[in-house]
Amino acid sequence: MDAATELFTERGYTQTTMRDVAASAGIALSVLYRQFESKERLFSTTFVAPFLTSFERFRDRRATPTNEGPEAVVVSDFIRDLHLNLGENRRTLITLLGALEEPGTELIDEVRAGLGEAWENLHLAGPTAGTDGQRERDANMLVVAMVAGLVLFRPWVLAARDGDDQPLIALAGQFSAAGIQASSGDRG
Repeated sequence: MDAATELFTERGYTQTTMRDVAASAGIALSVLYRQFESKERLFSTTFVAPFLTSFERFRDRRATPTNEGPEAVVVSDFIRDLHLNLGENRRTLITLLGALEEPGTELIDEVRAGLGEAWENLHLAGPTAGTDGQRERDANMLVVAMVAGLVLFRPWVLAARDGDDQPLIALAGQFSAAGIQASSGDRG
């Protein structure tokens, strides 16, 4: 996946071929196709990986009762972790946005499918587990979209903050915790 990430980031989605990725990774093209089936699947897997790492840690912390404090602490930690994770993969995020503009790709469906299970796992570990909880699902998606937006707009956001984004991340954590808590009060 490192070869795919590097090539997609460097060349963009359209200009990267499965053959290029296989050559860069030093594997046979047939092996790459057995593993990923299509360029859309390879790109989706490459893009989804940074999200999944943060989602899995958050899910595990929510599912395991501890004495680490209220849900707000866990949510704030998730925001910090997701921001760090996406920040390290900012170019991949930018590449995804560019690829979504390409005509004739099924990339949106692939990415949606890749993230779908992760969204559901966040819900199943949350306070509304066992309920429909559509508002909490929506709140989780808004939180991730907000953090992704902060990462994408980082050059402008940091210019206004003298390079220190930690106060904004802390504020995003507070907003998110309050929003998720409020959405959990609605069981439908």
